[in-house]
Amino acid sequence: MTEQVLNQYFPEVVSCPGESIADLLEEREMTQKRLAFLMNRPVKTINEIIKGKAAITPETAIQLERVFGA
Repeated sequence: MTEQVLNQYFPEVVSCPGESIADLLEEREMTQKRLAFLMNRPVKTINEIIKGKAAITPETAIQLERVFGA
């Protein structure tokens, strides 16, 4: 029988996904409009995700990964 080892990680700072996306946009000098275009999503949806008013679906997560990389 194999014993399961759990690694616990406790980050000092935790940010909301929308804040992380906003930071990535700023770092890459990319607008919400450009991100929306690259993801084929309405700008309103991108803005709502950044503000924490819309959820990040699995499909959205995949699109974000394709735009920003792993």
